[in-house]
Amino acid sequence: KWSGSKRSQAEAIVARMQTIDWSKVDVVTIFAGTNDWNNSNSESFGELSSTDINTTFGAIKEIIRLLLTTYPHIHIYWFSPTVRWLTDDSGARTDATWSDVFERFGYTLEEFSDAILSVVKQFHLPMCDMYNTLGWNKYNFSQFFSATDGTHPRVGEGTEQIARKMVAF
Repeated sequence: KWSGSKRSQAEAIVARMQTIDWSKVDVVTIFAGTNDWNNSNSESFGELSSTDINTTFGAIKEIIRLLLTTYPHIHIYWFSPTVRWLTDDSGARTDATWSDVFERFGYTLEEFSDAILSVVKQFHLPMCDMYNTLGWNKYNFSQFFSATDGTHPRVGEGTEQIARKMVAF
């Protein structure tokens, strides 16, 4: 169901992954979900029970299934999205645009993150709840994110804290 640039991005990822010698890979870390939540629509999330690869939840299941049936030696570690702070139409960050409150198609980012972890849990894989365990919130947000980007952590404080959390996990 993908078209245009999304299709070409997906094809590029698949092509890149086909060049990997998976027999030499021991661990795969997956840290994703924010863009699915922000840039998708309610139909593309799917139901938690979905196996439709054109849905977020179905695609997660298929990624896990394919990796583990093709390369059963691989260990997968799943990391949920982190908090984020969107902007309103005027470009301001308000309480209403904080990811605990702001909804996309019936989910806050926290609820979407929990739903992703619920899907991954079905496979008994190690999961790290980055959303609730990094200690990031509205009051210290500017320490980890730039003033212009409420999605991607700032290089330095933000990325280093993520790296420390991932390594410790």
